[in-house]
Amino acid sequence: MPILNLLTLRFEPWRLSCRRWLGWGMLLALLLVISSPDALAQTNPEPRERMQVSFSVLGVDPLRGELEARLEFDPLHKGRLQQDGLPNQDLILYVNSVDKQGSEIRFLAGRSMDAIAARFNLFAGHPNYYPFDRYLAEISLDLTMSNPSKQEVPIDFIYGGQFPGFELEFEPETGGDDSIGIDYEVRIRRSLPVLMFACFIMLMMWFVSVLAILIALMYWRTGRIPEPTTLGLMATLLFAFPAIRNAQPGVPPVGTLGDFLSFFWAESLVIIALAITWVCFLRRFSKSKP
Repeated sequence: MPILNLLTLRFEPWRLSCRRWLGWGMLLALLLVISSPDALAQTNPEPRERMQVSFSVLGVDPLRGELEARLEFDPLHKGRLQQDGLPNQDLILYVNSVDKQGSEIRFLAGRSMDAIAARFNLFAGHPNYYPFDRYLAEISLDLTMSNPSKQEVPIDFIYGGQFPGFELEFEPETGGDDSIGIDYEVRIRRSLPVLMFACFIMLMMWFVSVLAILIALMYWRTGRIPEPTTLGLMATLLFAFPAIRNAQPGVPPVGTLGDFLSFFWAESLVIIALAITWVCFLRRFSKSKP
């Protein structure tokens, strides 16, 4: 037993020294692995080359069923705009434009990427529902390299949802916002000022036409001779309502929902009021003569 205790005491410092050197060795190996270029590339991956696409709405034409927009391109390098703004390789842009000539755009390496105008089809809406009409448009963009591999280039899509007279909402389609291929659904409706103004015009036409009917009924019941100015006012309203109706912003031709809600009724009431007033005027004016 004394001999075993002596051996244990003798080799104990050596064991502690081995453990210490083993720990330092493992720590040094870990530092070498972390500081290697491959490990740094995995922990801090460099951003891929990307393309920033700015989408600006130029016009919405419900009659033609088209949404016109301008696309501007800015190459990105490591998440920042390139200084020269020129692509370093040939690219092909695919757009679901109505114009077939603008559905496939080629950009050459080292040359400026000019902005393009594209037209997109409107569906699921009709202008005859004015001012409560709504539309849908689909935007699809796909940017690839012009080489046999056809490698896709990620896209940063920047859009503006404001246009005079309309409100636009951009929503990614099913599957989320894909950074490679861009697929957006654009919901279009009349802006709040346009909607309020159109409703005000409809209420005003109703109010004036009902007032004309009340004036005609007053002459009918009281037996008074209508004044010529009253006849002229009603005749003026008959031709003024079409001009007021056409003053609405972006109104389609006659036959919309707003026409059936107010314009046709207002014209009919004014015609009835004018007829009653003329009858009263002719009958009573002839009796008033000596």
